[in-house]
Amino acid sequence: MKTTSVRLFVLDEADKLLHESFEEHISWIYASLPESKQVIALSATYPLEMAALLKKYLNSPSVIRLGVDDPSLLGLAQFYKVVPHSHQVGIVFRHKLQTTVEILQKLQFSQCLIFINSQARAKSLVDALRVKRLPADLIAGNQTQTERLTSLARLKGFKCRILVSTDLTARGIDAEQVNLVINYDLPWDIETYLHRTGRAGRYGTSGTCISLVTSEELESFLSLCKGANVRIAALPDTLEELAAMVPVVRVSPW
Repeated sequence: MKTTSVRLFVLDEADKLLHESFEEHISWIYASLPESKQVIALSATYPLEMAALLKKYLNSPSVIRLGVDDPSLLGLAQFYKVVPHSHQVGIVFRHKLQTTVEILQKLQFSQCLIFINSQARAKSLVDALRVKRLPADLIAGNQTQTERLTSLARLKGFKCRILVSTDLTARGIDAEQVNLVINYDLPWDIETYLHRTGRAGRYGTSGTCISLVTSEELESFLSLCKGANVRIAALPDTLEELAAMVPVVRVSPW
């Protein structure tokens, strides 16, 4: 492919593309393009390390930042639910499963994305939800490309209402009827949290994000949110109270 006529180089999801696993490829593409080109870098988050990495690609850039003082996403209510801590992973999994089932059964929603950090436990969660008569689909990195595309097509075609996912769908995926996000596991950083949360309430609609937090994780999680000016509250004692607070009803309950 000849690149002599290329005048615009766009880095969408720049924070991800500048990660060390992609950086070599991005540098090669950049060097292959004409010197007289415009470079645009787009990202929902702007960590300091990304700003440093961008310097090699940008000359006297204009920086446009939205919501610097308040990164919380418009129309999204954010909550956390504390579950008991245990050194046994299986026990924590069961506590979170019980809470998740209660949320899905009592809170009316259109479609839900559930984020989990482990591919193996993602499959276990899908199986457990199906046993509870909550049909869920799965998308994870160990699936084939065909399997992943099928799951995404089912989500966008409203053929599944619950999709359990690793961070594959945390960014760049638009499913306009997703109005509930559950962080079954906490993300590793605030940027990933914001990307996950942003899957709900797309196109100006309202949405809800609920993060399941063990009692041991609570202090550090709240500190992380506070440091990023993320407004988050404890989940109400009853889901009936939550339903009254957050107008996300579009589809009848199970």
